[in-house]
Amino acid sequence: MILRRITEQVRTQNWTAVALDFLIVVLGILLALQISNWNEDRLQHHREALLLEALQADFRAIDRSLRHSVAYHERSIEGLRAIAGALQAGTLQADRRKTFEDGLRYGYLDAASNTASGVLLEILASGDLTLLQDQALRAALSDFESHREASITAASDIRRYVAQYMRSFTAHFDYDVHVAHPNPGADPSQVRSISAIGHYDLASMLEDREFRESVDELHELQTLWLNWANRTLDRVIGIRRLLGDGSIDETKAP
Repeated sequence: MILRRITEQVRTQNWTAVALDFLIVVLGILLALQISNWNEDRLQHHREALLLEALQADFRAIDRSLRHSVAYHERSIEGLRAIAGALQAGTLQADRRKTFEDGLRYGYLDAASNTASGVLLEILASGDLTLLQDQALRAALSDFESHREASITAASDIRRYVAQYMRSFTAHFDYDVHVAHPNPGADPSQVRSISAIGHYDLASMLEDREFRESVDELHELQTLWLNWANRTLDRVIGIRRLLGDGSIDETKAP
């Protein structure tokens, strides 16, 4: 209708009316584009809010998993120290027996922790990282994923080293499958207990040089696992802070 009116006005050389109608057309187009941009911005802000909420949930779960790993490796290290102390003293004090047995049980094992964020992996795969307005958060998330990938390689390397000492370390004790041992930190709905440590002979441990060496080496390897878990936890706490998560527990292993 406007086009027909403009055509008629051009024919009658009514230039003022032509200019006015042309301005109306241009303003209409600009308004439509602005509305489209507003709508796109609104959708992007909504998408960003959903991503931030999902990231908060993921990193809370990762935080819990890592804290379990930290506690696990701390217990392993304390147990290995109890073994080393008994070997040095040539005797096992009664009040250190449980810690000593924890060292036998956990000294060569690592705590499996889930540090992968499905939401972050989807964001990186889809290129949606740019939807996040906070540049510091984007950098922290990218750094976390790089660190996580490096951690997978590091953990694999540590396990290979641990395998070298398993035979000598486990040669002097067995498990008592008839006695239950509570599994700290496990999901009670899935694993209620594991087998207790059975027979072990401190005298034979004292005489076995390879066993004594394995205790020292496993202590260092458990420390490496603990350090990796703590460094990852540092990053998770930082990300949760950038996400505005108010339920962060700032305490962690030194």
